[in-house]
Amino acid sequence: MDFTVLLPVYRGDSPEFFREAYRSVTEQTLPPTEVLIVRDGPVPASIEALLTEFEGGSTRVLRLPQNVGLARALNAGLAQVSTSVVARADADDVCTPDRFERQLPLIEAGADIVGASIDEFETDPSKPSRVRLAETDPAKIAAGARFESPFHHPAVMFRVKPVLAVGGYEDQSLLEDYLLWAKLILAGAKVGNVREVLVHYRVGSGSYGRRGGLGIFRSELALQVKFLRIGFTTPVQFLRNVAIRGGYRLVPEPIRKLAYVRRSAHKNAAAGDTVEGPAPDHSPGAGDAELSILRKKTAFTAGDAEPTTMRHEQGTLANQSEVPTRRPLQHAIETVLLQPARLANWLLPKRDRIVIYSNLGFRDNERVLFEYLVEHGEQREIVVATNEWKKYRALWGGTVKFVEPHLGVWYFLTSRYFFYSFGKYPIPPHRQRVVNLWHGMPLKTIGNLEKPGTITEQYFTNVLATSDFFAGIMARAFNCPREDVLVTGLPRCDELFRPLVPPAFAGHQRLVCWLPTFRRSESRGLIDSTGDVELPLLQNPRQLAELNEALASADTMLLVKFHPLQTLTRTWEDLSHIRFINQSTLDENGTTLYRLLGGCDALITDYSSVFIDYLLLNRPIAFAFDDLDQYRSGRGFVFDNPLEYMPGPHISQFSQLTDFLVGRETNTYADDRARVNQVFNKYTDGNCARLVRAVGL
Repeated sequence: MDFTVLLPVYRGDSPEFFREAYRSVTEQTLPPTEVLIVRDGPVPASIEALLTEFEGGSTRVLRLPQNVGLARALNAGLAQVSTSVVARADADDVCTPDRFERQLPLIEAGADIVGASIDEFETDPSKPSRVRLAETDPAKIAAGARFESPFHHPAVMFRVKPVLAVGGYEDQSLLEDYLLWAKLILAGAKVGNVREVLVHYRVGSGSYGRRGGLGIFRSELALQVKFLRIGFTTPVQFLRNVAIRGGYRLVPEPIRKLAYVRRSAHKNAAAGDTVEGPAPDHSPGAGDAELSILRKKTAFTAGDAEPTTMRHEQGTLANQSEVPTRRPLQHAIETVLLQPARLANWLLPKRDRIVIYSNLGFRDNERVLFEYLVEHGEQREIVVATNEWKKYRALWGGTVKFVEPHLGVWYFLTSRYFFYSFGKYPIPPHRQRVVNLWHGMPLKTIGNLEKPGTITEQYFTNVLATSDFFAGIMARAFNCPREDVLVTGLPRCDELFRPLVPPAFAGHQRLVCWLPTFRRSESRGLIDSTGDVELPLLQNPRQLAELNEALASADTMLLVKFHPLQTLTRTWEDLSHIRFINQSTLDENGTTLYRLLGGCDALITDYSSVFIDYLLLNRPIAFAFDDLDQYRSGRGFVFDNPLEYMPGPHISQFSQLTDFLVGRETNTYADDRARVNQVFNKYTDGNCARLVRAVGL
C-alpha cells in the first residue's frame, strides 16, 4: 500500500534537527512512496538550502508563501498528497528505522488511524528520559480519548479519506490533533496503536512551559466546549476536563512538570507491561490480530564488565519513588489539595497513632515493621494505607485498619507517627515523627545523586541508613541534615535470620536466588539502562535449558525473581530446576523474600541493594551483568568504581554463571564480604527493635 510522509517545517525549526528527522523517515526498512514537506511560510536560508537539497525523486516540497500555522499547513499538504495513506512526522523528532513497517500492516488490516508508543529525549535519541506507552485496546483508546489525547501526533499513520470527511485539521492552538482524533472517533473510525516505541520525541527546556499559560488555557477551554457541542463528551466529562485539564494549564511550571510525569506513569501502568494475543473484537476487519503488536524481543549479549570512567551528570531519568501509580483524576485532586493539606497539617491536632504507608504493595520494610509492632503488642492504633488495602482488610478483619492511600492522607494529618518507603505524602511534617524507611542502601544513584536539585524539601523527620558510611550518602541524596539520618539498619533484614523455605522449593543440595534489578520500566516510564537486559548472559532458550541440565546434575534449585518494576518482553517458563517467582508466589507459599533469602545458600544479583543486606549472612554472592557501561551512562552509580564494592565474582560469561550456580566457585570471597559488610552494615540483627526505640515508640 502506497503512503506519503507529511512533514511540516517552519522558521522556528532547527536545520540540524530537520536533517535528522528527514533522514529518519527516508532511511526506513519500508520506505515511503513519497515525502511531502510543507514549508509553512518563509524560512531561514539554512532551512531553504536543506529543502533544495532534499527536493527531487520521491520528495516534494510545498512552499506556502505565508506562515499559516500547523493546522492549515497540514490541510494544505493533505490536499496535495497522491496516496490514500499519510504518516505524520515532525521536523525535530526521529523515527525508528522500522516505524512504517510496523504501522502499515495495521492500516492494511482495516484501521483508519494507527499510533505508536514514543520515548522522550533531550539531545541524544539513544538516551531517552521517559517512555510514553500507547494503549493498544481499540475500545480503551476510544473511551480514554474523552479525557486525553489517545495518539502521539508525530507517530500517527492514517487514511486520508476519513480525515477529509470530518473536515481535516481545525485551528486549535497546540490541540489541533486532539480535536481531529475526537472527530474521527465520533465518526466511527477504526483505531489502533503499535505498542513498540517508533518515534523518539525531542523535548527541550521550554517544553513544560509551552503546555501552560493563559493562551493554551483558552485553547483548552475552547476545545472542551467543542467536544461538548459535538457530543464527544457529556456535561459531567466536560466539567471534569475543564477543572483538571484547565487547571493543569494554569498551575506553576514545576507542578505542571510533576503532574505530567505522574500522569505519564499512570498511563503506562494502565496500559500494562506487555501485550499478548489478538486484539479485542472492537478492532477492524479480518486482520484483527495485527492490532495487538508484540514487543520485539531483543537478544541478550554478554558484554565486557570492566569499569570505565564514572558519569556524574544525571538528571534525565524519572525517580521511581516520585512516580506512584495513581489515577489521573486523583493526581489533579492531589495537586489542588496539597497547599490546603500543608496548612491543615499545622492546624490539626495529632493523635497518638501509627500510620504505615505503601503504594507499591504491602511488603518489604513496611510490612516487617508492621508485623513486629503487632507481635510485640503495640497498644497504639495502627492504620495501614496501601494499594492492597482490600486484600489485607479481608485477612486481618477488624483488628487493624487498612485504608486506600488517598484516605490515608487524613490519618497522616492527624497522627503522630508515620512510616513510608514506597511513595509518600509530599507534606512537611509538623509535631510528627515521619520516617522514610527507604528500600535499600544505594549502589545505584537515588534522589539528588541521580537528579541533582530535584529534592528541595524534606517530607520526613528521619531517613534510615545501615551504617555511618551510608548515613552521609543518604543525607546528600535526600537533601537533609546528617543528624536526621537514623543508623538503625533496615527492618526487612531481621527476616534474614528467620529463614522460611517453602516445601515447594526445598529438598535440594543447594538453593540459589537470582534477583536482577530493573533496567526498563514502561509502567513507570523509567529507563535506567539502554541495555535491553532481563536476565544477563542468557541469550536464547537453549542456554536456559543447558543451565537447567547443569543445575539438575548438581541437585541445585535456582529461584529467579524479577524486580516488580521490570518490563518483561518475553515469557520465562519454569524448568525442573529453575523457577520464576514473584510476590504472589511468595504470598501463596506463606513466606517473604527475605525469609526465603535467609534459607538460600547463595545469591546472584547485579546492581541491586539486596546484596548489601545479604552480606549480613556472609554467604556466596555473584554479580552477573553485561550492561555496566550502559547502566553507568543511564542511572549511574554512587561510587566511581562500583566493582570495588561488589565482593564476589563479576560474571560476564555463561560458563562462569554455570560454575557459580553448581558450586564450582569456592568460597574464596568470604574475607572480602566480611570487610565490605563492616563498612556497609553497622548492625547484624534487631533492626526493628532499634528503630522503635529510636523514634520513641
